Amino acid sequence: MNCDTTSTVLRQVSRGAWSHVTDGQSRSCLTSPDVTKRAHAVATTVTPFTPLILTRCLVSPRSRRTLLVAVLGMAGAGLVALGWWRDSSPALERFPVWGLDVSHHQGVIDWARVTEDRRLRFVFIKATEGGDFRDRRFAENWAAAKRAGLRVGAYHFFTFCTAPELQAQNFLAVVPRDPEALPPVIDLEFAGNCQLRRSAAEVRADVTAVAEALARATGKRPILYLTSQAAWAFEREGDLHLPRWVRSLGREPTEHHWLFWQLANQEQVDGIIGPVDLNVFAGDEEALERL
Repeated sequence: MNCDTTSTVLRQVSRGAWSHVTDGQSRSCLTSPDVTKRAHAVATTVTPFTPLILTRCLVSPRSRRTLLVAVLGMAGAGLVALGWWRDSSPALERFPVWGLDVSHHQGVIDWARVTEDRRLRFVFIKATEGGDFRDRRFAENWAAAKRAGLRVGAYHFFTFCTAPELQAQNFLAVVPRDPEALPPVIDLEFAGNCQLRRSAAEVRADVTAVAEALARATGKRPILYLTSQAAWAFEREGDLHLPRWVRSLGREPTEHHWLFWQLANQEQVDGIIGPVDLNVFAGDEEALERL
């Protein structure tokens, strides 16, 4: 990699475009050893991504400034990815009721350890998907999370290729009728779904049919988890008129009328091996109890 290429890469990194520089390239020719050492320490210690291997040729003051800006940008992104930003986030100070959403992908969860973090007050647990899939850890997670003192709720992954009555039946066959449970959730998104062969109006009608069936059976109005892509695809011509759980990773949602906000999908929580989704509730604990 020549000098011009290196500077270009670093400018791209400073704007948020990650670059991989292989370990086999030279690290030795920055004219300031102190800059080299400090930058390499930040890049390899703070940032959880591919370490930034400092290359030679960055000899001009302009190149050094570019490097420092890039490293600082990577360090900040690393802090976000590790979840270190959350304790000082003004948004999270305004929304003190935190929770998780989990499925079998999180494996066996130690719920007693999870609840040692007193900020965590609720969890949504995957129950079903489409007309026949049932999460193998749902019953275990539901019972154990309740015993640990969390407010629990169940969610259904809506599929485009299954009749709405079958989807509602699948969910209701699995989830206990618990008056203390949070409202049921319908998860509407493209990722992991079957191929869309229906119009937006037909999908809205199917989601509405599932929601009405769940409301009749549980006595609670379902919540709709909606990604921005799904919202753009299905609500341009008509609102689904359900309480909203929005996904907006790392920044506060731009829409105002949300009930839950999924703000991270790589959170590290004691008692859970691997990453997990972090959410906040729009109200306080008393409002959560009223749901």
